[in-house]
Amino acid sequence: LSALFSSSIGVPFKTYLTEYRMQKAKDLLGLVDKRPSDIAYAVGYTSEERFRAVFKKATGLPPTVWRETMLSKTPDSI
Repeated sequence: LSALFSSSIGVPFKTYLTEYRMQKAKDLLGLVDKRPSDIAYAVGYTSEERFRAVFKKATGLPPTVWRETMLSKTPDSI
């Protein structure tokens, strides 16, 4: 199934899933009432530590720092 997915989409399934989860996590991090642990579980991670590690690898920043950076940006600076 993974090989069929990869040949159809052009990206390995695991890569696609991780990118999808990270995009959803970024969207959810924009909601200040959601804790990073809640977001980790919402996007499919059973371990908050694993979520933090994958998020940092994907974005270069831990989830909380990424949130603070994105929320501090004004519309003029984007």
